[in-house]
Amino acid sequence: MSYVVADAGFLNLEILKELPAKTVIRGKTNLKGVKELFAQPLTVRYHAVNDRTYVAYRRLDHKGLYYYDVIYVKHKGKPMHFVFVSNVDKDPYELAETYRSRW
Repeated sequence: MSYVVADAGFLNLEILKELPAKTVIRGKTNLKGVKELFAQPLTVRYHAVNDRTYVAYRRLDHKGLYYYDVIYVKHKGKPMHFVFVSNVDKDPYELAETYRSRW
């Protein structure tokens, strides 16, 4: 499986809470909460968009931030994880699409 990780590990948690918009940065993360996120059970829910189908997600509320792990499959591709941190609690697939549209 491939991973795209939103790494906010170099930012102070208080700064993250104050960000007006969600932030995604690629790379490896040391941000606390990610280990706990991967320990959460997956929720299976299918949602198809233009070039991919979201199949499952997990969410963790940790110190006022929301950690998401969204699993998707590009058509005729292999499953991939999209991991990100947000300061808002919304539908994980909607947030993932918002992030994707900004790239």
